[in-house]
Amino acid sequence: MTAGRLATGKLDASAPAFFLAELTGPRSLPFINDPDVAMGIAVKTLLDEVPASEPAKERAQRKKDFPARYVPYATHFEEDLDIAVKFFGALHAAVKSLDKEVSAADKAVWDRASKWLEARL
Repeated sequence: MTAGRLATGKLDASAPAFFLAELTGPRSLPFINDPDVAMGIAVKTLLDEVPASEPAKERAQRKKDFPARYVPYATHFEEDLDIAVKFFGALHAAVKSLDKEVSAADKAVWDRASKWLEARL
């Protein structure tokens, strides 16, 4: 709901987080809640640990072993990570399809980020 309002310009992006949370209610994106912060830190840790040169088999094993070691109470960590990567891929495809709305420099940043992510997962 908030993303739609931000995208259409009906909501000021500089509004305080607590105001946005109250405005959108229980259907808002919960990026300020503890579990979501922990998931973000866990994913960042995993991606930082994986060298780009690591063979695919070792990367897959690292991804499989990671939750038990770093986030033992997380459920469906691998599946959630896969969903997030697919979501990023969809966003990347959308950005690439926008000709006038997104500059070539911004598209290049998305391309580099996509290549970086692919090398680690």
